[in-house]
Amino acid sequence: MLLLPVALGTVLAAALAAPLLIDLTVFARATAGHDGTAVVGGTVTCSAETLVSLEGVVVEALNRSNVAVGTFATEVLCGTTATLWSVTVTSDSGVPFRPGSATADVVATGFDPESGTFSGVQGLALVRLTRSRR
Repeated sequence: MLLLPVALGTVLAAALAAPLLIDLTVFARATAGHDGTAVVGGTVTCSAETLVSLEGVVVEALNRSNVAVGTFATEVLCGTTATLWSVTVTSDSGVPFRPGSATADVVATGFDPESGTFSGVQGLALVRLTRSRR
């Protein structure tokens, strides 16, 4: 608690709110769909209840000239217990995602109404794309 002098003989007490803490994980395993999409997921946990925006990009270099690149954005309710998240990513480059190694770069951003500030965290992961079952 912070005590601030307001006027002679008067004290105003103001509690400083801790900023929102966000913990983001990206699972090391993801799925390459038969339709060329990739399904990537993980968990997100927050120090307070809030809506979290997840935005990111998945990149898979298949060879020197063929690179699958797709972006995504979604929102999830976040709280003090881990919340699962999952997105289906379509390649924007015209090259479909296939089984193999890819990178997933994800940013989670949330607004903390207590402190009136935004907090964010970034997660970069090497993911293994495996073929989805039909």
